Amino acid sequence: MRTLALVPHRRDGMPINLEVVTTKGTLPLTEWSEDAYQPIPVSEFPDALSEGLVWQAREGDQRWRWELTRRELYVLAAGDEFGLHGFVTRRYDQSLWLNARHVVLAKENLREPVIAALAEAGCQPPVVCDTTTPGVPSGWILIRDVIPTRAVPMREERDPLNVLCPAHEIEPQLVGGIRLERNVWLAGFAPRIRFNGELEEGFEVRIDSHQAQLAADGAFEAPGWDQEGEHRLWYAGQAVTYVLRAMEEEWDHWQAYDLGTGAAICGATTHWLDGAHWRQVCIPAANPLLVGSRPGEIFYCQPRTDVRSETILTLVPFAPVWALPLEPVHADKRSARLVSLELLEPATAAEPTKRSPQMSEAIRRWVTAINDAGRKQLALSAESDATKALWRRYRAIAKQLWKQGSKRR
Repeated sequence: MRTLALVPHRRDGMPINLEVVTTKGTLPLTEWSEDAYQPIPVSEFPDALSEGLVWQAREGDQRWRWELTRRELYVLAAGDEFGLHGFVTRRYDQSLWLNARHVVLAKENLREPVIAALAEAGCQPPVVCDTTTPGVPSGWILIRDVIPTRAVPMREERDPLNVLCPAHEIEPQLVGGIRLERNVWLAGFAPRIRFNGELEEGFEVRIDSHQAQLAADGAFEAPGWDQEGEHRLWYAGQAVTYVLRAMEEEWDHWQAYDLGTGAAICGATTHWLDGAHWRQVCIPAANPLLVGSRPGEIFYCQPRTDVRSETILTLVPFAPVWALPLEPVHADKRSARLVSLELLEPATAAEPTKRSPQMSEAIRRWVTAINDAGRKQLALSAESDATKALWRRYRAIAKQLWKQGSKRR
């Protein structure tokens, strides 16, 4: 069962983030959809259903107020009708719809009269959940799959069971699809068109200028009903409109999230950084600093903080030769090691006059990392004559570049 939640309504012009004042203090709200702020579990306000609640907010000269009236009986309709997922409560003065699926939430002491009222409305024997079902508030029952099939006259004016008396009035219900806003859906994902109420024999529906026919699932269709554009739905001397709109599918990419993998994530897409040719490499988690054969080729592999692992699998924009501790000068030489990845000879740097400021900074970091590891006398993880000789040549190039930089200063 889904969690019962309070969903504050949001109108046009209201801020995306808002702080409301409640009986329990302040509560931050964040936009969840065009019409609503994020759901708040009923469990955070356990007396809200039986005692009601009032939330207030203010920003500048504007004030807003949300009120849930005290009730012993709630009727929840399928959220598709409102562009929401799951079931949402109807107003206290609105009753069940004929031939539509609902959920009823009632105080435990109303169990018997509620079940009797649902039987009178032509509902099948109900599925009743009590407080032994996770999510059902203490002292309440929740009744699923309530589908009334008969109209029932209203009782006395203040009888709380009136909300369980389906009216015969006919109302359109646009269900499903992908709703963009109020009466607008995404082209290609049109809603199903159904009606609640007593549909008498000969009930006629027209969509635009075409006679609509019943489909196998009980929805009405007509030629072109699901094509892009505005459509007019005619029924019982009334008319409503709905719109199917195509979405623009071109967005600019930018480096929204760089997780150190060599690729940036922007929305639902992933793209390489700077169009470089990247190489995949697996390194020890203790050696996240990679240097290549050319001065300036240095790359930090940012490890994930949500997963613990002894290795890092990443993409690097050059052929890495050495994997070093993040800060070689502060590494513990008793345990820290240099890791040889490839036997590539070091290249000399470009002339200083041809270097960009960014390249000069990268070369400085490359030189510093190698010199710090050398001064710390870090051992190789797998020593051989070839790797020891190669490391000496890298140290010689780094020292040479450091001296050149010192002379220029």
